[in-house]
Amino acid sequence: MRRNDGGCKSSCVRKTAVLFMLCILAGLFMAGCGSAENRSGKTMIDHAERQTAVEPMEEPAGERAAEPEKVPEAAPGLSAEETDAYEQMALYIQEGFRVYGIEGAYQAYFGPIEGEEKSFFCDILLEGEEELWRERISYTVDEENAWYTFEGQYEPLFSGDSFWMLDEDDSYAADLKENYRYEVRIAGRTDLPAAIHYDSEGGPIEKDIGKEVPFRDMASGYGYYVHPMLYTYQDERLDISITIEYPYISLSDEDLEETVNEVLRDAFFYGYYSDDRLYPEKSMYTLIGRTYSVTREDERYFSVRIYEGNYMRGANHPNEWETGVTIDLQTGKVLHLEDVIGKGRSVKSLLESGVFESLISWENQSTQEWIDELHLREDEPPGEYDSGFYLLEDGIGIITSTGRYYNCLEAKFEDLGMDGI
Repeated sequence: MRRNDGGCKSSCVRKTAVLFMLCILAGLFMAGCGSAENRSGKTMIDHAERQTAVEPMEEPAGERAAEPEKVPEAAPGLSAEETDAYEQMALYIQEGFRVYGIEGAYQAYFGPIEGEEKSFFCDILLEGEEELWRERISYTVDEENAWYTFEGQYEPLFSGDSFWMLDEDDSYAADLKENYRYEVRIAGRTDLPAAIHYDSEGGPIEKDIGKEVPFRDMASGYGYYVHPMLYTYQDERLDISITIEYPYISLSDEDLEETVNEVLRDAFFYGYYSDDRLYPEKSMYTLIGRTYSVTREDERYFSVRIYEGNYMRGANHPNEWETGVTIDLQTGKVLHLEDVIGKGRSVKSLLESGVFESLISWENQSTQEWIDELHLREDEPPGEYDSGFYLLEDGIGIITSTGRYYNCLEAKFEDLGMDGI
């Protein structure tokens, strides 16, 4: 039988080609399976990341890694830049909630952003449980770096003074709730879903320390020491600056020392209006400076003039005045004016004796002209001046006022026909 070599060769070539094609297809199939495994693995990682985002693991406070910054999405009707500005304002308010210990959640309604040169402003309504607060945020922004700087805020909520709260039917509140541009719920214990990129003013810092007085011996020579103290309360965010210089007296009797210094603090740390104590944390837009001058210092009595200068934003002008306090170092009690001038004697008869001299001359006004403007009453009890007098070594000072002006009038006991104390 004749062999067909050409046919065999042709058949072998075809088989080889088929096998080669099968190998290629098998390789592609295997590569496809590998790609499928890789895609499946990425999906599992993404799923794990989403699970981690939904259910974060507990980490010790202060050791949480910083979250990657998220690009804010524009709210309906707002540009990305506007949305970012509103988010930063909301974050800044939330920071205030945490700094000032504001509890609960508040619905925040933001009005339109207004610009004035390089500064921007926004009116805000914070609505809590039976509370409405009108706030105003101001800021500048570095547009190239999308970095905000907040300063000069109006945030009465953080002072907690109900005087600044709005009524339910207030037109401002109704208008902002109806025409707000951005709305968000803010609470100190709930994080807002945006990254912080701003600088802010500092919160409250309170210090009460001894004041260094160079070249002075604290010893009085009368069995006690007088230490000047310096109290400061600074809050950039609420524009509060309070500085009070006051004396602290060291005595050998610890109980008496405690009593005396409590009396001194009451005299220096007084409040305003209905408050009998100073509460710096409840203030807003306040500048207060208080200091003193010792007018008598001996074994029995310690007497000072207390000066105050203050300015409250919104007031027509700064204010200044003086008060006085005298302490009996044997009893720890405050001395009353009647203890000095005696019962039955009025301040009117005292000042009209013609022997007092004023320390301040307003518009070249004489002492008598000043006294005439006081419109003194004979029936005015001396107790009205218990915080308005001080002792001198050989006399007495009376602090008087008319309108927004005050004056210190001084006289010697001898000239008053008094033995003195």
